Amino acid sequence: MKHKKSYNKNKTCLDCPKPITNYSVRCNSCAKKQNKNGMFGKKLSKGHRDKISKGNRNKIVSKETRKKIRAGLIGVKKNSIHRKNLSLANIKKWKDIKYRTKMIEAHRRKWKRQKYRNKQTYLIRKGSQTKPNKAELLLETVLIKLFGKKYKYVGDGYTIINGFCPDFIDFKNRKIIELFGRYWHKDSSEKDKLRLKTYKRYGYKTLVIWDDELKKPSFLKRKLKKFEVIT
Repeated sequence: MKHKKSYNKNKTCLDCPKPITNYSVRCNSCAKKQNKNGMFGKKLSKGHRDKISKGNRNKIVSKETRKKIRAGLIGVKKNSIHRKNLSLANIKKWKDIKYRTKMIEAHRRKWKRQKYRNKQTYLIRKGSQTKPNKAELLLETVLIKLFGKKYKYVGDGYTIINGFCPDFIDFKNRKIIELFGRYWHKDSSEKDKLRLKTYKRYGYKTLVIWDDELKKPSFLKRKLKKFEVIT
């Protein structure tokens, strides 16, 4: 004999006056209107949630299933209470030193993979909507006057080379021009060395232009023309 759920007459649906079970916040008809999933609006007991959580641990999900899940979440807006609960849960997790250490180590392992590093760098650039600054626009004007449209501005994340995003690139001749600011690059010599080594490893010749050199047009043109002759 099936267990019949008891109704609490004092408890009604959030959207209509219909009485609902002790385990729901909406009646079935209102839940279906809100979401195609019939379980929408129903509260599960802690024991039930624990069982689902345990069953999902270490579960291997296929790429197809992951794509379907992502597609299903596009455009779905979480209400303010849900967002607040997620935020509080993440803050609580991050306070745990073991969890924090585990996440940092996992991120470092991921960052060693070139594909992941390039993807994350591209997303960061895209999200920040990077556009050429005044100095880059000035250098771009000089490059167009000297070499036409040979060098393309890719500082917006258009091209990522092993986690590094160059400023200007000549794809045909595999040449890169980087514009460095004295202020921003004064303490990043090791990172800049790694950047130049990475470009070299991938077969690119690199020229570094410093922002104060833009104030010396004749010197800048000579430097660019000299680099252009290199094969």
